Amino acid sequence: MTEKGKEISEYVDEIVPLESDNEDVVDIMNIAGDDRICASKDVCGIWKINKVHLDHNHKTSPSKSRLYRCNRELSAHVKRRLEVNDMTGIPLHKSFNSIVVEVGGYENLSCIEKDCRNYVEKVRRLRLGQGDGSALQSYFSKMQAQCSGFYFSIDLDEICV
Repeated sequence: MTEKGKEISEYVDEIVPLESDNEDVVDIMNIAGDDRICASKDVCGIWKINKVHLDHNHKTSPSKSRLYRCNRELSAHVKRRLEVNDMTGIPLHKSFNSIVVEVGGYENLSCIEKDCRNYVEKVRRLRLGQGDGSALQSYFSKMQAQCSGFYFSIDLDEICV
Protein backbone atom coordinates (compact mmCIF):
# COMPACT_ATOMS: atom_id res chain seq x y z
CA MET A 1 0.00 0.00 0.00
CA THR A 2 1.14 3.54 -0.70
CA GLU A 3 0.56 6.63 1.43
CA LYS A 4 -2.65 7.40 -0.45
CA GLY A 5 -4.03 3.91 0.13
CA LYS A 6 -3.60 2.62 -3.41
CA GLU A 7 -2.24 -0.86 -3.92
CA ILE A 8 0.98 -1.37 -5.80
CA SER A 9 0.78 -4.18 -8.34
CA GLU A 10 3.15 -7.08 -7.83
CA TYR A 11 3.34 -7.59 -11.59
CA VAL A 12 5.97 -5.44 -13.25
CA ASP A 13 5.78 -4.99 -17.00
CA GLU A 14 9.32 -4.24 -17.96
CA ILE A 15 11.78 -5.08 -20.68
CA VAL A 16 14.78 -7.00 -19.42
CA PRO A 17 17.88 -7.43 -21.62
CA LEU A 18 19.19 -11.01 -21.83
CA GLU A 19 22.54 -12.48 -22.82
CA SER A 20 22.85 -14.05 -26.27
CA ASP A 21 25.19 -16.81 -27.46
CA ASN A 22 24.58 -15.97 -31.12
CA GLU A 23 26.90 -13.32 -32.63
CA ASP A 24 24.32 -12.28 -35.23
CA VAL A 25 21.77 -11.31 -32.57
CA VAL A 26 22.45 -7.82 -31.29
CA ASP A 27 19.84 -7.62 -28.56
CA ILE A 28 17.43 -10.01 -26.84
CA MET A 29 14.63 -8.73 -24.66
CA ASN A 30 12.42 -10.53 -22.19
CA ILE A 31 9.19 -8.56 -21.96
CA ALA A 32 7.05 -8.70 -18.78
CA GLY A 33 9.61 -10.59 -16.73
CA ASP A 34 7.86 -13.99 -16.76
CA ASP A 35 9.13 -15.15 -20.18
CA ARG A 36 5.67 -14.44 -21.61
CA ILE A 37 7.26 -12.81 -24.67
CA CYS A 38 10.89 -13.11 -25.71
CA ALA A 39 12.12 -11.05 -28.69
CA SER A 40 15.48 -10.41 -30.33
CA LYS A 41 16.87 -7.75 -32.64
CA ASP A 42 19.36 -8.72 -35.34
CA VAL A 43 22.26 -6.65 -36.74
CA CYS A 44 19.92 -5.01 -39.29
CA GLY A 45 17.72 -3.72 -36.49
CA ILE A 46 14.76 -6.01 -37.25
CA TRP A 47 12.94 -7.43 -34.23
CA LYS A 48 11.89 -11.09 -34.18
CA ILE A 49 9.60 -12.71 -31.61
CA ASN A 50 11.28 -15.89 -30.37
CA LYS A 51 8.92 -17.17 -27.70
CA VAL A 52 5.33 -16.41 -26.62
CA HIS A 53 3.43 -17.99 -23.73
CA LEU A 54 -0.31 -17.49 -24.06
CA ASP A 55 -1.21 -19.31 -20.85
CA HIS A 56 -2.90 -17.17 -18.22
CA ASN A 57 -1.45 -16.99 -14.73
CA HIS A 58 -5.00 -16.81 -13.34
CA LYS A 59 -8.37 -18.40 -14.00
CA THR A 60 -10.46 -16.76 -16.68
CA SER A 61 -14.21 -16.28 -16.48
CA PRO A 62 -16.14 -15.59 -19.70
CA SER A 63 -19.15 -14.42 -17.67
CA LYS A 64 -17.07 -11.50 -16.36
CA SER A 65 -16.35 -10.19 -19.88
CA ARG A 66 -19.25 -7.78 -19.36
CA LEU A 67 -16.98 -5.88 -16.96
CA TYR A 68 -14.44 -4.99 -19.66
CA ARG A 69 -14.73 -1.34 -20.58
CA CYS A 70 -15.26 -2.15 -24.26
CA ASN A 71 -18.32 -4.27 -23.38
CA ARG A 72 -19.97 -1.83 -20.96
CA GLU A 73 -22.70 0.56 -22.09
CA LEU A 74 -25.63 2.45 -20.64
CA SER A 75 -28.94 1.80 -22.36
CA ALA A 76 -31.27 4.70 -23.17
CA HIS A 77 -33.68 3.48 -20.49
CA VAL A 78 -30.97 3.49 -17.81
CA LYS A 79 -29.75 6.96 -18.89
CA ARG A 80 -33.25 8.40 -18.68
CA ARG A 81 -33.88 6.80 -15.28
CA LEU A 82 -30.60 8.21 -13.93
CA GLU A 83 -31.38 11.71 -15.25
CA VAL A 84 -34.90 11.78 -13.80
CA ASN A 85 -33.78 10.42 -10.43
CA ASP A 86 -30.91 12.92 -10.28
CA MET A 87 -33.24 15.86 -10.98
CA THR A 88 -35.58 14.70 -8.21
CA GLY A 89 -32.71 14.37 -5.73
CA ILE A 90 -32.56 10.59 -5.37
CA PRO A 91 -28.99 9.50 -4.49
CA LEU A 92 -27.11 7.68 -7.24
CA HIS A 93 -26.53 4.48 -5.27
CA LYS A 94 -30.28 4.10 -4.75
CA SER A 95 -30.97 4.72 -8.45
CA PHE A 96 -28.34 2.15 -9.39
CA ASN A 97 -29.72 -0.42 -6.95
CA SER A 98 -33.24 0.03 -8.34
CA ILE A 99 -31.90 -0.57 -11.86
CA VAL A 100 -30.09 -3.71 -10.66
CA VAL A 101 -33.31 -5.04 -9.12
CA GLU A 102 -35.28 -4.18 -12.26
CA VAL A 103 -32.97 -6.16 -14.57
CA GLY A 104 -32.73 -9.10 -12.18
CA GLY A 105 -29.20 -8.80 -10.78
CA TYR A 106 -25.74 -7.43 -11.47
CA GLU A 107 -24.96 -10.16 -14.00
CA ASN A 108 -27.80 -8.95 -16.26
CA LEU A 109 -26.64 -5.33 -16.21
CA SER A 110 -24.37 -4.09 -19.00
CA CYS A 111 -22.71 -1.38 -16.89
CA ILE A 112 -21.24 -0.81 -13.46
CA GLU A 113 -22.01 1.88 -10.88
CA LYS A 114 -18.96 3.91 -11.95
CA ASP A 115 -20.39 4.21 -15.48
CA CYS A 116 -23.65 5.53 -14.03
CA ARG A 117 -21.78 7.97 -11.79
CA ASN A 118 -19.73 9.27 -14.73
CA TYR A 119 -22.86 9.72 -16.84
CA VAL A 120 -24.69 11.66 -14.11
CA GLU A 121 -21.66 13.92 -13.58
CA LYS A 122 -21.49 14.60 -17.34
CA VAL A 123 -25.20 15.48 -17.46
CA ARG A 124 -24.81 17.78 -14.45
CA ARG A 125 -21.91 19.63 -16.09
CA LEU A 126 -23.90 20.15 -19.29
CA ARG A 127 -27.12 21.27 -17.57
CA LEU A 128 -27.63 25.04 -17.41
CA GLY A 129 -28.35 26.37 -13.94
CA GLN A 130 -30.27 29.41 -12.74
CA GLY A 131 -28.95 32.52 -14.48
CA ASP A 132 -26.51 30.65 -16.74
CA GLY A 133 -28.44 31.59 -19.89
CA SER A 134 -28.41 35.31 -19.16
CA ALA A 135 -24.71 35.14 -18.18
CA LEU A 136 -23.93 33.45 -21.49
CA GLN A 137 -25.94 36.08 -23.38
CA SER A 138 -24.13 38.96 -21.63
CA TYR A 139 -20.76 37.36 -22.39
CA PHE A 140 -21.63 37.02 -26.08
CA SER A 141 -22.87 40.64 -26.15
CA LYS A 142 -19.54 41.79 -24.72
CA MET A 143 -17.67 39.73 -27.32
CA GLN A 144 -19.79 41.24 -30.09
CA ALA A 145 -19.02 44.76 -28.83
CA GLN A 146 -15.28 43.99 -28.91
CA CYS A 147 -15.24 42.34 -32.33
CA SER A 148 -17.54 43.50 -35.13
CA GLY A 149 -17.22 40.13 -36.92
CA PHE A 150 -18.58 38.18 -33.95
CA TYR A 151 -22.26 37.22 -34.29
CA PHE A 152 -24.59 35.31 -31.99
CA SER A 153 -28.30 34.66 -31.71
CA ILE A 154 -29.85 33.23 -28.55
CA ASP A 155 -33.55 32.97 -27.77
CA LEU A 156 -34.03 32.62 -24.00
CA ASP A 157 -37.28 31.67 -22.33
CA GLU A 158 -38.33 32.52 -18.78
CA ILE A 159 -36.89 29.30 -17.32
CA CYS A 160 -33.28 30.00 -18.39
CA VAL A 161 -33.22 33.64 -17.30
